Amino acid sequence: LVTFLSGHTLLILLWFGGTALLEGAISPGDFVATLGYLQMLIWPMLGAGFTVNMMQRGAASLGRINEILNTPPGIVSIPGGRRTAPRGSITVRNLTYTFPDQAQPTLRDLSFDLPRGHVLGILGRTGSGKSTLIRILPRFLDPPENSVFLEGTEVGAYELNTLRSAFGVVSQDTFLFSATILDNILFARPDLPREQAIRAGTLAALDTDIGDFPAGWDTVVGERGITLSGGQRQRIAIARALLPDPEILILDDALSAVDTRTEERILTAVLRERENRTTLVISNRVSTLKHAGEILVMEDGRVAQRGDHESLASRPGFYHDIFRLQQLEEIRERT
Repeated sequence: LVTFLSGHTLLILLWFGGTALLEGAISPGDFVATLGYLQMLIWPMLGAGFTVNMMQRGAASLGRINEILNTPPGIVSIPGGRRTAPRGSITVRNLTYTFPDQAQPTLRDLSFDLPRGHVLGILGRTGSGKSTLIRILPRFLDPPENSVFLEGTEVGAYELNTLRSAFGVVSQDTFLFSATILDNILFARPDLPREQAIRAGTLAALDTDIGDFPAGWDTVVGERGITLSGGQRQRIAIARALLPDPEILILDDALSAVDTRTEERILTAVLRERENRTTLVISNRVSTLKHAGEILVMEDGRVAQRGDHESLASRPGFYHDIFRLQQLEEIRERT
């Protein structure tokens, strides 16, 4: 609006001022001076309009932010919640979970035991309930009572920060900050020494790529890691999760962008390092799941099959089909 008015004001001045100048009613100096005064007024008017517009947009954005910040959390700690971190033993008993806006349950009568120090693999199609399960364990979703236990204690009995401090979660879609590789690894624990972060990065097989970066571990990766490949971003996220040595590590399709040779190196190193810790591996790659002592095959929120790699690969079912398909793909790639 200010730009519109300013432009038309200048046009009117040129029309009437030019006419008056031609008729001799004003001198050329008066005409030029008037134009100069008008120009001096236009820019402050434009600046004021821009400032008002920015203030209005900022106020609207602040309102949306405050709406989020003022929303009470749906999941809270119970008074006097347990402040001793769980040691990694997971028990799930007859877990059925239905989202509030859905009629059908996402998880149906799910049960399993995962002792501390063991590795559990989970395989399933999209929508089978894998992601819902791993959101329930650290109480990002609240499970029904008496269905999920850590170290024999119901998850709801733990103080929330204590419970979640026991978990390290790496998802397929990783988030990196516009900072150095080391700063991204140290993000959750900036108090830890640089050497410890480099060791975590080495476990995640980042050391093989460090020589290609202009500043090594101190290379700035750009917003969301834009300068990195998908596999490099995933490995930084794995290193970040490994750094605090969580009791329970969840890898949710966290190696999908990594080649199989690098994947084998990472899993071998990580599982050796975490032999006294609990690990859950969610993947549709058999090469990833074969490291698990037990594998759950999920269909429609239920456990359709369970067993180790050898037993599942040798009997009919979804795991067997995926195994054969990926074997054929590997043979095709080699030829």
